[in-house]
Amino acid sequence: MDGLYFFGGYQRKIGNYFNDLFYFDLDGSKWTNISHNATSESDVPSPRTDHTVVLFEGSIYVFGGYDGKSRFNDLFRCKLKGAKYKWKRIEAEGTVPLSRFGHAAVVVRNSMFVIGGWNGHDTMDDIFQYNFISKLWFDIRRIKGVRPTPRYRHSAVNYKNQIIIFGGVDTNKQRFNDLFMFDTNTRLWEEIKA
Repeated sequence: MDGLYFFGGYQRKIGNYFNDLFYFDLDGSKWTNISHNATSESDVPSPRTDHTVVLFEGSIYVFGGYDGKSRFNDLFRCKLKGAKYKWKRIEAEGTVPLSRFGHAAVVVRNSMFVIGGWNGHDTMDDIFQYNFISKLWFDIRRIKGVRPTPRYRHSAVNYKNQIIIFGGVDTNKQRFNDLFMFDTNTRLWEEIKA
């Protein structure tokens, strides 16, 4: 894909939350509002911000977020292949994460990993795995090493099947500039020192 997908968000000036889907063509430098072209609107996620969106095998997956009143732990898929843009809510099975926003999510192999976030009361340091093949959630508890301090609004990337997280903030408004790596094979957290 030579473009970017953008779903939902919040505009502070007017206080609105959104659930629209846009595509930005990197070659043509052009935005398209896909929301108006969608063939199925029945399962479109509700308006939200601070959610995550990941790409897996021609579909985007939206997890969690916040709408000003509620925090979510729902999961939605939108098929992009063939420009169908069909939304479907994924029924949760397994050990589903608590509702949250400001978490990070990254795809490693056939799974999405969700790290931390804020449930409205506390920042979290947990890590969950959603397997796209089995359609099951797993709470990863048997972890080695020292996990990062609980946080939300941090960033995460996949590098050679290892999840690298950076920064974030906690409920006391402490801001982090630390870097951690989670090995998805050995389940080991390790801080990366500069």
